Amino acid sequence: METHSLEITGLTKKIGKKTILDNVDLKIKKGMIVGLIGPNGAGKTTTFKCCSGLSSITSGDILVNGHSVKKDFESAVEKLSYSYGSENLYPFYDACENIRSLLPLKVITKEDIRNALSVVGLEKVMNAKIKTYSLGMKQRLSLAMAFLGKPDIILLDEPFNGVDPQGVVEFRSIIRKHRDDHGTTFVISSHNLGEISKVIDSYVFMNHGHIVKSSSGLDSGKKVFTLVLSETGCISEYLEQLGTDVVVKGNRVTFLLESSELNGILQKLASENVTVYDMATESSLEKEYIEILGGENIE
Repeated sequence: METHSLEITGLTKKIGKKTILDNVDLKIKKGMIVGLIGPNGAGKTTTFKCCSGLSSITSGDILVNGHSVKKDFESAVEKLSYSYGSENLYPFYDACENIRSLLPLKVITKEDIRNALSVVGLEKVMNAKIKTYSLGMKQRLSLAMAFLGKPDIILLDEPFNGVDPQGVVEFRSIIRKHRDDHGTTFVISSHNLGEISKVIDSYVFMNHGHIVKSSSGLDSGKKVFTLVLSETGCISEYLEQLGTDVVVKGNRVTFLLESSELNGILQKLASENVTVYDMATESSLEKEYIEILGGENIE
């Protein structure tokens, strides 16, 4: 029997006459890392707020580890953590003071705090005032706070915002390791499709308060390549033999492939004296997003 960390059934949220979420249904298996993706106003943050109790539910229900947010709120949110960025941090408090002030109900020791800050690389500046932190450091603190209390499910709202490229790589590694070590379920919203595709197991597309599409899996290590060639016949046949989906339009060949396999394709083209005039790449998630949502700006 499959175990779901999060089950959303018929979730509707209205503010006055405006419907923010409209009959949303979603199930997320335990231990999955899921991307919640959509344009501005899609309903991603509102969904997170309803799950964590920061926003009321008009109708429907949310089960966290089988506990209803509406009927058994304390049990539902006991093992749920919601990180919504660094805007709520107190600038004149240090990291420890912020954690104590913002998480007053969590039973955590000083050692717990030190360990969490160490995981995100902030142990050496834990006594510095937050006003001296960069945006990326504040995001690291928010991530550390999400880990405290050993939650079973963590909701991360734009965790990569303001984080430098090296930091994003570290964030992905931290999230993956935490999931692997503790079986934690992650739901992550992000505007950076290229980066989020490298950490998630599956995705959910939202638009106008609806679930547009959900996927049980993702070719996270693959990219969509488009080559403009002097001749397409030999390479399209070669790619088909590899079992790769291929689309040929004129002198353009588009295919889905692991990045590490591209060099073999280029060598094949060179051996056949085929000239590469141009090459473009995009993540498979980006391609899927554009096809389904029509390229609307994402949040």
